Amino acid sequence: MVKPEQTVTHLFLDLDGTLINSLPRLRTIYHDFLSDHKIEGSNQEFDELKTSSIEKLIEYFKIKYSITHPSHHLKKQYETYLQKHYFKAPLFRGVKEFLDDAKTRGYSLVLTTASQRACAEKILKFHKIDDYIENIFTPNCLDCNQKNDLFYKKVLTKLKLEPKNALVIDDSLEVISSSIKSGLQAAFFSKITYHPLPCFGSWKTLLKQWSNYVFR
Repeated sequence: MVKPEQTVTHLFLDLDGTLINSLPRLRTIYHDFLSDHKIEGSNQEFDELKTSSIEKLIEYFKIKYSITHPSHHLKKQYETYLQKHYFKAPLFRGVKEFLDDAKTRGYSLVLTTASQRACAEKILKFHKIDDYIENIFTPNCLDCNQKNDLFYKKVLTKLKLEPKNALVIDDSLEVISSSIKSGLQAAFFSKITYHPLPCFGSWKTLLKQWSNYVFR
């Protein structure tokens, strides 16, 4: 039985679709927001935008759909939907057990999320897992538009880490690809089995198989 690379000291954990089962709610928010402006969205577009900051979302909508309202007004409108739907999104099963185990193993846990920092803090506190998280980084915190390779490079710089010292766990193929471009190791939160990277469909599965993974 092999063990994870001993160089990994930090886990970069995604929030939406990884720690919490929030994507169905975020998809509803996306569609309801556009519907208010007589626009029909698509699930494909939502999937392409789900790793973007709220600021990037608003600017994207304004340009693509010629929405003329001020950005601050649209952001407030979007945040109203977040307040209504988002904050009680449930944790995926096994999350707390995994976080407990990761802390016991000595990993530093870092939240890397496209959500607004205040939203992330609120939902972590709601689920009583805020004490596990040592740092929170969002694209907006680092003057980025989304979770891309530049974002991860800036996170590494902030934490004074080498890429080999961190493992990204995320449900987005685009984010996984960006993290690899930054030299990071990665594990894909997905039930698919054909991806070359380590994949897992549940946190309980990852917890059971953790010692079988070798992250390169």
